Amino acid sequence: MREDVSRITHQIMLTPADPDFINSLQASLAFWQKETSDLTPEQLARLDERKRNLFRAVKMGLLWQSTWRDTAVVAWQSFDFVEWRGLWQEWIPVLEKAVADAPPEEADLKARLLNRLGQLYAKQRRFAAAQAAHEEASALAAAADDPEAMIVAYLSVAELLKNQHQYDKAELQARQALLEIERLDDNARQLAFAYGALGNIARLRGDWAVAEEHLRRAVRLYRRLDEPVYLARILNDWGIVLTDTGQYDQAETVYEEAAHVLALINDESDRALILLNWGVLYYRQERWGEAEAAFRRIDTLALAQAGERGQQAHTLNNLGNVLLKQRQWVEAAGCLQEAIALWRQMEDEVNLANSLGTLAELQVAAGNWAEAAPLYEEALAILPRYPDNAWATRLLETFTQGLAAISGE
Repeated sequence: MREDVSRITHQIMLTPADPDFINSLQASLAFWQKETSDLTPEQLARLDERKRNLFRAVKMGLLWQSTWRDTAVVAWQSFDFVEWRGLWQEWIPVLEKAVADAPPEEADLKARLLNRLGQLYAKQRRFAAAQAAHEEASALAAAADDPEAMIVAYLSVAELLKNQHQYDKAELQARQALLEIERLDDNARQLAFAYGALGNIARLRGDWAVAEEHLRRAVRLYRRLDEPVYLARILNDWGIVLTDTGQYDQAETVYEEAAHVLALINDESDRALILLNWGVLYYRQERWGEAEAAFRRIDTLALAQAGERGQQAHTLNNLGNVLLKQRQWVEAAGCLQEAIALWRQMEDEVNLANSLGTLAELQVAAGNWAEAAPLYEEALAILPRYPDNAWATRLLETFTQGLAAISGE
């Protein structure tokens, strides 16, 4: 059946279309270009109602070379909408086809599509595919002298390397982006992304002062730009730094602002991210009930349906932690075990080690020392692989002490 569908699709692409149909399709694509050009809350609401029409227009437009460019522009402009709404998994084959069919003279637009495709591969933790997409985008952008596409490629690779705990290489990419940003006259948006990247790299290294300096700069820029989702994301990152440095009142103010910013944006994923870290803020202050309430407000089913396995796993892990503090052993263990299964699927080793060690602590607290030891041992086998990650270093020390305590060492 798959071969038949492929053959039929190929025939459609080769069959000359009725000129009136193509004119109608081009008019439709022009409409969608306008609708996706500036994603205000009002436009997002309209897209929510008409998203299936948008998807049909894009998929149809990619069937003919004469409508490729108009369609590719819509596919590129729609990226934020589909990502914010958890529809990004459907957009991967759309971008793959757009890239595959790009004519040679459209190198600049192909580079921008490749950058978006690479970002979605990264969300799937397909790091090699993401790296390849961004490298191709960078080469095309350089040949086309397109600094904006170059900047996106550098910052996307920085994010990719950061997520693989390669912080020195990630910082190098972010600083390379800054050099390209200097070539632009209107560069506030790109600067905000670059400072955000540098701030998060510093945060993961435990360089709190550097992290806060960069993130404050990014926040100031996003406030000027009126970019609610990206402002909320960078406020969330800043809130993590404030929490980790004990600035709890300011962290709460920052999370309140982030939640307010997202109030008019129907973005379950980013709302969940803020609740996750807001709950951590309560957890650090031993406000167990408030932390639990924050974690339970997150719709893990919606996250799973949107392909946001990382946030789903974080929610389960954090809920397990706070239930452990309240001595609710059975539910806590179930949450941690679900989180562990998700981390294994994603091959996210640092978070896996954290959940394993926490489950070990639960087993110790419940008097099951024999079950705790292998959990500690697995976590301790992982953590030394990440010496540049400040959190992994702290976990290594904590879990080493935990294992020693039950081993009589």
